[in-house]
Amino acid sequence: MKNHLLIANHVFLLLCASMYLGTGGSLILFSFPVASQLTPDNYYLQFVPQVQAATEFFTTMTKLMLAAGFVMLLAEWRQPTRWVPIVVLLGVIASTGLTL
Repeated sequence: MKNHLLIANHVFLLLCASMYLGTGGSLILFSFPVASQLTPDNYYLQFVPQVQAATEFFTTMTKLMLAAGFVMLLAEWRQPTRWVPIVVLLGVIASTGLTL
């Protein structure tokens, strides 16, 4: 039972990290290239509602990612793979710091 819960935790963390990275990548590839065409009259619909929705979603997801990362760190602490959750937690903290 414990192993199944840990696997679910790790898969959830991978899913969240994939969503985080995928969203950032899609913004760079598909949204920011139109930045030169935006004016004060048309920027609102392009950015504001999406950013507000993303802020709410990613705030909750980041908290869950930190919790899942700490669970993974505790589970892997005596293993040679303990660096994996450390890197994940540092990445989540760094990306959170960059978006503040």
